[in-house]
Amino acid sequence: MEREHAAMDGDTSIGRAAEPERSLTPALAAVLDGIVEGLTNAQIAARRGTSARTVANQVAALLRRYRVASRFALPGASAEQAARD
Repeated sequence: MEREHAAMDGDTSIGRAAEPERSLTPALAAVLDGIVEGLTNAQIAARRGTSARTVANQVAALLRRYRVASRFALPGASAEQAARD
């Protein structure tokens, strides 16, 4: 309901992806490291001691944060962000 009211009031910020933060949480950083190494979600999960579903959710968070559609684009997007910081 709040989103509907905000949309009616002309607030277009809801639903828009936020800018990538300058630093990642340790969990997201570990998942990103695994992606850079070419690991699957299951391999990252085994390394971290979590479930593959948790890793999938973390990958989805990274995709939103860096505004890319594929995990294969994450290493480049994160490197570009780091170069700008």
